[in-house]
Amino acid sequence: MYVKKREIFEAIHYFKKALNLNKQSPNYWVGLADAEFNLGNLQASSEAYEEAINLEPGILETYINLSLIYFDQNRFEEAVDVISEGIDELPEEAELYYRMVVFQIKLANYKEAFSYLENALTLAYDRHVVLYELMPELEKQKAMSKIIAQYREENPET
Repeated sequence: MYVKKREIFEAIHYFKKALNLNKQSPNYWVGLADAEFNLGNLQASSEAYEEAINLEPGILETYINLSLIYFDQNRFEEAVDVISEGIDELPEEAELYYRMVVFQIKLANYKEAFSYLENALTLAYDRHVVLYELMPELEKQKAMSKIIAQYREENPET
């Protein structure tokens, strides 16, 4: 563990050095964000992900990773904002819609959640497992299961 932590500190040091040379590299910002996240520095990590998104919108992983930081902190409005921005940039990425479903449910916005669910199922039915990865209790939620099953029946080719 000590060795790994030391390596992460070194990585942060070198990412910061690289950013001093080129602050416009989204890859350096993502690297820094990942390293900070691994140390548990969530504030620094989220700031670095935000900078990466500002520099190069449209990278799926940055939206997902940043939204997960907010989700884990029960900051669901911020998670919704990030995923919303991701959907604007990447409207064909079902992964974003499934995440939005969970975040909307956490905010008790059920109508919006089901709307996003329909979009997600249309884009990639098989990725609906993301719902259960983020919120396992959804597997027992009857309305959710019914919509997913109904979609499957109406679209057997998926």
